[in-house]
Amino acid sequence: MIEKAINLRLMCDYAVSCSYGDIVLIICMLHDYIRLLDEVKVEDIQYQAYYRKKFIKIADRLSEQIGYDYDMVLEKCKKKLAKKEQSDDVGEDAIVLAAKYRHTRKR
Repeated sequence: MIEKAINLRLMCDYAVSCSYGDIVLIICMLHDYIRLLDEVKVEDIQYQAYYRKKFIKIADRLSEQIGYDYDMVLEKCKKKLAKKEQSDDVGEDAIVLAAKYRHTRKR
């Protein structure tokens, strides 16, 4: 439960229900969005001065509250993807070996 979410227009407060997975997804989206904007080198002063800091602050605050380490999970994910890419060529290797075997056998 996220409590103390206040609607300033209506001057009432809410309790918002959100799962752990939803919070993790929000944290990841914020970090990925920041990274994407940094890669395209947004020259917008408002983004650099305000929104970037605000997004990082929100993501860090949520991460701290649920004990989630985005950087550690990102590294783990990169290692898993690298390992998967190395093992993806098994079928291609088998075809190449079969073609070589067939070629040497015909001679």
